[in-house]
Amino acid sequence: MSGTRRLEKQFIILGGYSMCVLVVRNVIGTASASTPDKAKPFLDKLCNAVDLKTPTSVDFSGLSVLTTVFLNNSIGKLGSLYSVSELNKFIKLDASSLTTFQKKKVQMVMENAKQKLSQEEIKGEID
Repeated sequence: MSGTRRLEKQFIILGGYSMCVLVVRNVIGTASASTPDKAKPFLDKLCNAVDLKTPTSVDFSGLSVLTTVFLNNSIGKLGSLYSVSELNKFIKLDASSLTTFQKKKVQMVMENAKQKLSQEEIKGEID
């Protein structure tokens, strides 16, 4: 094989527990996290981590572009697929790997996802 293959995941040991590190740039194969098509493989990896009950830290380092479209189609969708308890247990976002501007985008997407779920719950009780 000519060339090297970058690892999508790394494992670290924290306090005696093993945690997978999911590097977004490696999963999507580019420094531009910008489209729904690029979000799909990332969402699949996140879902796989929760399904397999694998504690996973998400590393956003090395991204030059991180759009809300990408975030809505990955992190934003997780809330409709899994409980908050499951997500808190198995998915950790490495805030230190985000710029200040990127952190604000992630926070906005997470807040919007929470509001959407709350509205759907309220509508479900009214119907």
